Amino acid sequence: MTGDAINADTHKKYEYKIIKLNYKWLDKILCLQDLIYDNMQNKDIYEKITEFELIDAFSGNGLCLGTIIEKQLVAFRILSYGDSETIELAKDCNIKEIHQVAFIEATIVKKNFRGNSLQKIMMKLTMDYLKKRRKFKYALSTVSPKNIASIKSLLANGFKLIKLSKMYKGKLRYVCSYDFTNKVSNKEQTTTLKFDDYENIHNLLLDGFYGERVIIDENSFYIEFSK
Repeated sequence: MTGDAINADTHKKYEYKIIKLNYKWLDKILCLQDLIYDNMQNKDIYEKITEFELIDAFSGNGLCLGTIIEKQLVAFRILSYGDSETIELAKDCNIKEIHQVAFIEATIVKKNFRGNSLQKIMMKLTMDYLKKRRKFKYALSTVSPKNIASIKSLLANGFKLIKLSKMYKGKLRYVCSYDFTNKVSNKEQTTTLKFDDYENIHNLLLDGFYGERVIIDENSFYIEFSK
């Protein structure tokens, strides 16, 4: 896939190409990740992808998409399946079809090319890939409760917020799930909570509610829950 992106520093337009990455891109992926991570003010919101996880994805247990501009990597997204971490997360979410679950990592975009909808475009390509494979029933993703932009993006793409727990050595994370079987449930109850009301959100999720969308007002962010 190709398109145009504006460099926020130079205001110049560049053509980009989104391709499937392989082993030869390993060092460039890790370098871009380090660059973004080192400049994060709140490093708690992102869990770094390891070299082992990338190699596992390249070996057939996943997919890695990259956005290339003038032979340089400016964005990437990792998709994993069949690995032990995805299977354990599926079990933790009470999913029986553990081998029909994929895990979608966060998208990394170089700072000067943000604002070009690359995250949205790469998410669509990732979901299209999973739908075409037809072997998957669920996609899972984890996100920091403080990362409102990513929560909003996941829910807008049809994911449901289903769990709040401590992961990655004690970091608080939401688990979001996408159901490819398109099960439609009738909503009997709906309620809204402030995004950082973690105790009540946790209790709602235990009671069978799921988060559906982010609501923004002048003063704060809220999440709408239904069941």
